[in-house]
Amino acid sequence: MLPNILKYPSIQKLIKGVRKDIVKYIGKDKVCIIGLGENGIFYGEGVFQWLKQQKYNVTFTTIDDEGEGLEYKKLKGRKILMVDSHIITGRCYQIASRILASKKKKLGIKDVKCAVLHDLRGIADFVAERYLVPHPKLDKIDFDIMKVILRDGRKSFADIASKIGLSPVGIRNRVDRLLGQNILEIKGLINLEKFYSVSANIGIRADSQTCQRIIKKLTINPLVFTLMKVSGSNKDLIIDIVAPNNRAIEEFLDQEIRPEPGVKFIEVNTGGLPIVPKAISREDFKPSISPKDLTEK
Repeated sequence: MLPNILKYPSIQKLIKGVRKDIVKYIGKDKVCIIGLGENGIFYGEGVFQWLKQQKYNVTFTTIDDEGEGLEYKKLKGRKILMVDSHIITGRCYQIASRILASKKKKLGIKDVKCAVLHDLRGIADFVAERYLVPHPKLDKIDFDIMKVILRDGRKSFADIASKIGLSPVGIRNRVDRLLGQNILEIKGLINLEKFYSVSANIGIRADSQTCQRIIKKLTINPLVFTLMKVSGSNKDLIIDIVAPNNRAIEEFLDQEIRPEPGVKFIEVNTGGLPIVPKAISREDFKPSISPKDLTEK
C-alpha cells in the first residue's frame, strides 16, 4: 500500500474522469476493486483508497496476466470493478472476465464493470480520458466512395458515380486525392482459406534491440498478418501468423523467434483461421505449399 497514493496526478486524473460513473454503478451495494496486471495494482489501490474515504463498503484484490492472485473471499456478494491504467491488448481484462464469469453464481457476484485511464480497444465500461485521433477532413461523399470500393475494389468510376450521384470525373478526382493522402489503398486480397488452415498468436518479451531485429525480418514474412509492439503486459511484441499446418508454426518459431538470444519469454496460442480478417493483402505472398500441406495437421 502506497502512502498518500491519492496525491499522484495520474490517480487524480483517473478518479476525476470516472467517479460519476463509479458512484452510479455502485449505488448502495458493496464493491470489490480488482487491480489488473502490474499497472492495475497501482491504479486499483488508488480507486480503493478513494472509495474508502467516501465511506463505501469496499475490498481490494489483484489479478496478474496469467490469471493468478485473486482473493475470492473478497468478491463474495459484491459488485466488481476491475481497474487498470491502459487497455492495449486487453489480455488481462479478458482473462479476469472469464474467471469472474465462471465464479459469478458460486460467489454471488452482482455485476462486473471495468474502469481505466485510457482504452485502446474500446472494451472498458468507464474511461477517464479518450484519445482523440486526428483525421483529415472527409465529407459524406468521400465515405460513400470508400464504402463502395471496400465492398468491390474493381468498380469503375462510372459504376461508383451511378451509386453516389457524382460525375465519373468527380469520383476519379476524389479517389486520386484519397490515394494521394494515403487514406485509401486499392489492393487485391488473398483468401486465407485457400492457402492456410491454422493460425497462431505469439507473444514475446525481448529487449529493444531484439524487438527491432524481429520486426525488421517479420515485416516481410508472408505468414505474418499482424505485428504489434505493446506495453503494460509481460510481452513486448504480439505476432499473428497463418500457416498451412501446425508443423509450419513450429518451423516459424524455430527459424524466426527461438534463435534470437535476446528473447526472454514466448507464449503461443494456436487455433483455426481468424474469424476476422477472412482475407489479407501481402505484396510478398509466396506460398510454398502443396495440397498435402493444406490438409496435414
